[in-house]
Amino acid sequence: MSDLIVDNNGDLTSQIVKSTLKNILEGATGIATSEKKDLILSFSHVLQRVRGRSFLKAFLSEWNKFREKGRINDEYIYSEQHQVCLQELLECLDQDIPDETRFKVLKSILLIAATETVSQRDSVLPQEYMRLCRNLESGEILVLFAIDKIPFPKPNNFDFQKQEQWKRDIAQESGLVHQNLVLNYQEKLASKHLLCSGRITYCPMYSAVTDLGKSLVEYIKEYDSVENTL
Repeated sequence: MSDLIVDNNGDLTSQIVKSTLKNILEGATGIATSEKKDLILSFSHVLQRVRGRSFLKAFLSEWNKFREKGRINDEYIYSEQHQVCLQELLECLDQDIPDETRFKVLKSILLIAATETVSQRDSVLPQEYMRLCRNLESGEILVLFAIDKIPFPKPNNFDFQKQEQWKRDIAQESGLVHQNLVLNYQEKLASKHLLCSGRITYCPMYSAVTDLGKSLVEYIKEYDSVENTL
């Protein structure tokens, strides 16, 4: 990345994103030459790229705003941390299925890392958070944030009715509505060490956010605090 020449109209990151946007647009026009048997796959690919382009434009707008407000140091752009995080974001849009919930999380981590208000450029946590969230499904993210917001009742306040109400609250807060959908994602989160997987007498499985999960959620939530000051 550092081999790119930055013009007077933007920084290195802006140039990389603009170049990616151009490549996406040019790639999308290739559908006109697709054979009939490839059209379904081509349309799907174009849709993926169009959505990715929309997400990238939103990121570029926010990146420029953070830069204009002086929240990102010029030297940070050339750090290993930033280049790895940016690469994860771009590869997610290029290689994975674009997903608004996951993209917002990745964007938040990248921008917060760039402000160096929570972590420093020599920290490996932003890169690890990016890789972790890139492999999360939207439902997993929604459930993780819901459980962090509505913790399970404490042992001395526990009863069966409260347990059932807690399950309903998580289903509603996450937007998934169905408790069994929530359970599916709880199990996946537990396998990634973001939710506790042990069963104890007063607590159902997967009801508590681990230290890693808590740290990840708090890092992502910091984006709102910084964005509100711009």
